[in-house]
Formats: sequence, C-alpha cells, structure tokens
Amino acid sequence: GDISSSVTISAYFGVGNVAPDPYCKPPSLGDIIYGNYVDGVQLADIENLNTGGIPPPEGYVDYSADHFTALSRNSQQMLMVTAGPSDLILLSAWIDYDQSGTYDADEKIGEGTFFPFGDRRVPYFFQVPATASLGNTRMRVRAVYVAPGEPTPMDPCYAYQYSEIEEYAITINGNTPLDCTGTPNGPTNPGNSCNDGNPSTVLDFYQSDCTCAGIPTDCSGIALGTALPGTSCDDGNANTGGDVYDANCACAGLAFDC
Repeated sequence: GDISSSVTISAYFGVGNVAPDPYCKPPSLGDIIYGNYVDGVQLADIENLNTGGIPPPEGYVDYSADHFTALSRNSQQMLMVTAGPSDLILLSAWIDYDQSGTYDADEKIGEGTFFPFGDRRVPYFFQVPATASLGNTRMRVRAVYVAPGEPTPMDPCYAYQYSEIEEYAITINGNTPLDCTGTPNGPTNPGNSCNDGNPSTVLDFYQSDCTCAGIPTDCSGIALGTALPGTSCDDGNANTGGDVYDANCACAGLAFDC
C-alpha cells in the first residue's frame, strides 16, 4: 500500500526568530515603596539574592536566561524565598511540570508567609513529581499584597494591583535523585538538620543547595539577636563605664578615674 507522512513546521519571523513566550504576564503597579516584593530566591543551583528595591517593568522580571537549575524526578527539594519587608505580603511559587505554558493549580509548590528562622526567609518543601515532563520549563515566584476583593489563594495570572513576579528556568531530568550526602534516594535532604561546625550558629540545616549552615547568634547567644560587637552591655564591674562588646563578643568597659 501507499505510505504517506506529514510534517508540521512552525516558523517565527522577526529579530532572532524566537518563539513567543506563552506565560502570562499580568500587569501590576509593583510595590517597591511598601515592600511587597520578592527579595531573594534559592533552589539548588539558583541563588538570586537582594533583588528587591528596583521596580521591574509592570511588576514582572524574567531571570530565566541567567538563573537556572536542574531537578530530578522524585527528588526532595526546598525552595527558599526571601520576602520584602512588608507585613502584608503573600508569597507563592509554581513549576510548570507539564510544560504546557501555564501554571496550573496542582503545580503550585508553596504558598503562604511564615518566618521560622527569625528573618525574612520562607521555605517551601516539595517533591518533583515522577510524571514531570523531561526537559526545560519555568518556575514562577510571586509576591502580592492582596487588596480587598482580589482572589486568594494566589492566582499566577491575575492582575493584582500590587505584585511582583520573578521567572526562573528549570530543567527536569530522569536521573536518580541524590541527597545532600550524595546518596542515591538518600534521606538527607534540604531542610534536614546538620552541623556546620560553627559554634556561633544554631539550628544548622541543609540549605537549598545542600550546603550546611546555621543561623548566626549574637553575643548573648540569641539567634539573629541585636547584641552585636560595638553595642552596649554590662560587664558587671562597678568600676567601669561605657561597657560594649568587642570583636570577640567579650563585654568590657573603661575603668573610672580615681
């Protein structure tokens, strides 16, 4: 019998012949003044910190050309998002696992604003689905101030009045997941406790890139406290004044004149 075949060819015309970006870009006023923005994103090889304070066009910035990482199917991951300073901020994140060009409800990897470490970092723990499509895709991280009448849970495409979106590149692979010790399918994953060997930190845990780091303590042993070198203290000696912590966190004052 006859054999027939067909080929579909898509052509894009214009500078660079680049296919149009399918992802929604909802307009927003942004909110740099009041602090409703993403100030940092960490996931595996992605580390994009201190990004707040510079208003992107209409509250949208695409970092996918410069910040990307590979994730294995079934791997345990921790996305760490640093929030802007607003007390009213809401954060969310999605990965387009099926490479459909949309962020579906079941592709949301985290939502909410909680600060377990005493700073502005918010961890989202997730497992890459075994059914995630292999290849290149995108991750969206969004910060929003939800005004009265605007939708919650957060919608990836709704035009919130005050919002910032950051986009990142993700490659899904079929490699056997390695934990933070290099063990195939091991139990030691980002977020698990560890020992960074630094006596000046507490609550040591594996970071998003599997480095072990703790939360720094101040001179009185309080995590992220304010008793820092150069600040006032009390050395317990009635014959001294102007007591301050030195560079080694020793509290000492100057002896009074006779």
